[in-house]
Amino acid sequence: LDSQNRETIEKWEQEEKEKWEEEVYRSFDSATGDLLESERRADDLDNLDALADGEVQAPEEVEEASPQVVKPEEPIWTAEELADTEEYVPDVRDNPGKIGLRFTERPRPGVPVRDRGRKPAPFPKEAPKTELPPMLAGDEREEDENDPVWLKDKGDQLIVRGDYTGAYNAYTEALKLASNARCFANRALTSLYLGNFEQCLEDCNRSIQILDFRNKPRNGELHHSADPEDEKVRARVEIRMGVAFLWLGAFKKAEAHFEKALSTEGLDAEEIKQVRQDLERVQSAYSALKVKDQADQSLRQGDEEAVEKALELYGQADFATKQECAVVMANRCLAHLQTSQLQQCLEDASMALSALKRWPVARSIKKPKRPTRLDPPYLDDPTFVHPDKQNQGEREWLMKHNGGNAKELPGLPDEYEWIKDVAEKNENAWIAVKKRMSKVTFDAIKRATAELQDALYTRQPEVIRQQMEVAKDQNKVGEGPSSKAILQAEDYAKKLEDYAKEQEAQREHEEEELRQEAAELDLTEALVPSRAGRSQAGFASSHPLQRSRKRLFVKILLRRARAYELLGQRDASLEDLRAVLKVEPENREAQQRCAMLQQQLNPQEDVTETDPALSTSPEETMGPEGPEGPEGPEPLTGQGPSGPSGTELEDEDEGVDHASTTQLISSAAEYIQRGDYASALQIYSYACRTCRSWESPVVELKVLSNTSLCLQNLRGRLPELVQACNDTLRRIREIREDGWQDELFLLRIEAACLSRRGSAYEQQRKKEESAEDAARVKELLGKIAEVEAVP
Repeated sequence: LDSQNRETIEKWEQEEKEKWEEEVYRSFDSATGDLLESERRADDLDNLDALADGEVQAPEEVEEASPQVVKPEEPIWTAEELADTEEYVPDVRDNPGKIGLRFTERPRPGVPVRDRGRKPAPFPKEAPKTELPPMLAGDEREEDENDPVWLKDKGDQLIVRGDYTGAYNAYTEALKLASNARCFANRALTSLYLGNFEQCLEDCNRSIQILDFRNKPRNGELHHSADPEDEKVRARVEIRMGVAFLWLGAFKKAEAHFEKALSTEGLDAEEIKQVRQDLERVQSAYSALKVKDQADQSLRQGDEEAVEKALELYGQADFATKQECAVVMANRCLAHLQTSQLQQCLEDASMALSALKRWPVARSIKKPKRPTRLDPPYLDDPTFVHPDKQNQGEREWLMKHNGGNAKELPGLPDEYEWIKDVAEKNENAWIAVKKRMSKVTFDAIKRATAELQDALYTRQPEVIRQQMEVAKDQNKVGEGPSSKAILQAEDYAKKLEDYAKEQEAQREHEEEELRQEAAELDLTEALVPSRAGRSQAGFASSHPLQRSRKRLFVKILLRRARAYELLGQRDASLEDLRAVLKVEPENREAQQRCAMLQQQLNPQEDVTETDPALSTSPEETMGPEGPEGPEGPEPLTGQGPSGPSGTELEDEDEGVDHASTTQLISSAAEYIQRGDYASALQIYSYACRTCRSWESPVVELKVLSNTSLCLQNLRGRLPELVQACNDTLRRIREIREDGWQDELFLLRIEAACLSRRGSAYEQQRKKEESAEDAARVKELLGKIAEVEAVP
């Protein structure tokens, strides 16, 4: 539109120009160049006509000859004259063209007004003064929401304050404008804190791809070393990928990424030491996982010999993990409870709770300190003299002497010697000049100075001091570094030793703070679900790590409460049950046992108006217990998600603490309502394995159908989904053969299973099988409509 308008306007201007040029040239004589008389008279007549009509002003001589004086108080035009005047309206052009208007474009419509560079964010209201570097603290430049660097800095500020969602959004907006490896790495960290492990892994892979592309040599170029800053980013990205895989339960992948982080050059000595320790803990946890699985299988058998074997295996797993795995301790607590070893059960429960306190938490990120410049100094080199300092106020000779022979010359300092003065006519003229070192001595001093400089680059005080002793011996024979260079090396070694002591003291202080924080942590208060709109420090309640921690905490307290109850300590048991209800208000087992204990402690109290579910007997409440329920992988203990730490054991195919099959199925239904299909699938699978006789075919078919529903909502489980649907359809045929009367229920279950199997076939690109199931589903839906229409 703009181009078309511009072309139209240029065309109009060109036409007007050509018209006036032609008219002007026509008014002059082409031979002499004078204005034609006819044109002059025509111009004069035009001017007179225009003057009479009031369109142009009269000539200057007319104005001077007849001036008109107008009084200030009288108007120039009267109302009658104005009434007779007609407004001039130009004619409409034949080809008006198109007019384009540019409206104001609102920059970044998805960003709130307060974040568009004019108003600061409302969190916090009064930002305190900070000593952060400019990248995190902000600088004096104008805020611009279209600047990816400003958005990345904004995300850094938010993640330091603990606003992980805001930081994720800021990094996302920055990446929409420009792709950056550091921005992807930081967004991966926010995803790790928010519990989105898949997004974390994706961002880490994107960051590594950008770094690989940057370091890839172009055609015809030699391979060059990577940027040290890029290597630091690569090392941290590999560690974050390792932590994400670790929390997902993929031990081998986590181990591989930790090894990649160690192979980079982006970690300092202390970080390498920490990552190696974490790698060893991951490897020991993976080896202990197999032992724990064997112990779980023995514990499920239930007989006394199998339980004793399970206790022995749990002890081996606990030793391998250095008593850091809460799941192993919780399962051993259950084994001691089944064998009536109540004191050992209480000890294991307390140890498991202590291990839970050391699980990773989302602590506030500490402000980065300015790097301490401990770069080695450049040593003094006596073989090199700067060109700017040569022959500036420095004499190459010391004194002159006339007469006498070489034996009669006065003594000189060690660095001077007598030579013949060729500038004098006297044959016995001498001059004292500086000694010239030989080529061998020159190369020896230069080589010794370079060796001492290389020792400084190692930043290891022991290596530097060993090389200093060698340099001193070389200096005695005149082939070593200068005394000034040796003093420089000694000062640098002392600085390194002092810095190492400071770092060690700081590390011990941080570890002491972590131990004190773990000792003072109240798990009950930390796991209580927060109200909507209420801010809460640490991981959100929906974080996978927090959900696993909560489930394991509840089971440990239930087992310890049962041990207290058997020991006759009802008050302690009641306290643990109330803690469970505080964390999980809907826990039916805790409600039932708590009501029973309250009735025993207060026999006169009327409990008839409580929940009907609380009226069950203690025997029905307890039921047979098995190892841990459908937990996710236990996270590592340690400092938090910024680095790997601790041991993590998966807890798969474990029993649950419910009173009956009905309670078991209702618990799985609650997981489905929450969207936790993996946990619901584990419960249904356990129910199918352990339940030999069902209350009714309806319950059995519901379990089989819900199993296929869970598999449908999980990725990568298509073969299992097809098998589950086939088992359900086979069971429906058997029930029909037995003469089941509720045909409508069977039709609905059959239609649902065929629909799910057809969807699985479609994803597996089995077109014929999928079409057959779709046709069968349409047929069943017609039968269902007919059955429902029958009165």
